[in-house]
Amino acid sequence: MSCSIITAKDEMYAMFKSRWDSRSGTIVNSTTPYIPHVYYDGLNTPAKPPTNLFYAKIEMNSKKESPSCFRNNLDGLQNVRYNCTGLLEINIFCPLSDKENADKGLRLSIVARDSYSAKQSPSGVNFYNVSIKGPIKYSEVFAKFTITTDYKYFDVRTSA
Repeated sequence: MSCSIITAKDEMYAMFKSRWDSRSGTIVNSTTPYIPHVYYDGLNTPAKPPTNLFYAKIEMNSKKESPSCFRNNLDGLQNVRYNCTGLLEINIFCPLSDKENADKGLRLSIVARDSYSAKQSPSGVNFYNVSIKGPIKYSEVFAKFTITTDYKYFDVRTSA
C-alpha cells in the first residue's frame, strides 16, 4: 500500500477525532457532557485557551523520507518508493480547577492511545511505540498529558 503525506496526515487525524468524539464527552463531565476541542498543528489555536475546559492539540512531525527501491510501471515511468517515518504527538490539557483533572486526563489519554495502538490506517500507515506521559504541570492553570506514537508508511512517487 502507498499513500501521500497529505493522505497520511488526514487519516491520522481522522482516526483520533473519530474515537475522541465518541468517547471523550462523558469522561470530562458526566452530567452535561461536552466534547473537548481539538486543535490541529497550530490551526485556529487561540492565543489564550479557555482555562476551565479540557482540550487537545495534535501534531504530526515527519522524521525521515528515504528511498527504498525503484521500479518501472507499465507505461515506462520510473517510480521511487519512499519509507516515511515520523512521530505523532497529542497533548491533552487538563484544567487544574477541576479537582479530578489527573484522573480525567489519564482516561482521555487512554482514549487517544487507543486511537493508534496496534492499528493501521486505511492507506497503510502503521503505528507503533504508543506511550502516555504525564501528568506534568504545564502552567498555573493546566496539567498536561502527552501521547506519542511512531508511524511509518510508504509513498510511491513518479520521477519526472
